[in-house]
Amino acid sequence: MPDADTVDLAGIRTSTIRRTLEDLALLCDRELFVSVLDAMLQQEHLTRDDVLDLRERVTARRNGDRAQRWWSQIDGRAESPLETRVRLLLGDAGLLPDELQWLVRDPSTGLSLARLDFAWPLLRVAIETDGTGPHSELTALYRDRTRQNALVRLGWDVLRFTWRDAMDGARGLRETVRAALRRARADAPPGGGRRLRPT
Repeated sequence: MPDADTVDLAGIRTSTIRRTLEDLALLCDRELFVSVLDAMLQQEHLTRDDVLDLRERVTARRNGDRAQRWWSQIDGRAESPLETRVRLLLGDAGLLPDELQWLVRDPSTGLSLARLDFAWPLLRVAIETDGTGPHSELTALYRDRTRQNALVRLGWDVLRFTWRDAMDGARGLRETVRAALRRARADAPPGGGRRLRPT
């Protein structure tokens, strides 16, 4: 490996972040690669220009075309690898949400009720992804239930998925979302419903 692609990390010679990301594109599956890039964008360790530069370097390497279709699937708004994986599953099934990180406010107070991981605001269908860490704590459990009840009161259909759904039950996840969207479209008034506006 060229010296320009290495860095000394506490006395250990290792690859630079740039080189590591290149190698990930060539060695890992789409889900891992897109999750890592999503996280680095979301945490501002990379910019969109950095991703474009990375794409050029990967494409120039042998077998770099294997990642060709992945680049358009990178989106820095995902706040967890689970969100990325669910978004990829939905995209593969032609079910991409209309909005990511959609803010819902209480219409009577204007206060924020929830920021939804995925949303179809016109249909008032939402998806929340629940990782075992943050969402299994008792206070988070109570908060999630209170938020969900407030959303249901406003007419939202909130679907909740975990890592198990995304990994072992991917087909069931897609069918559940497809059924919820079908039901919401059938129930929507002429004109497609009312869009909730973030402020």
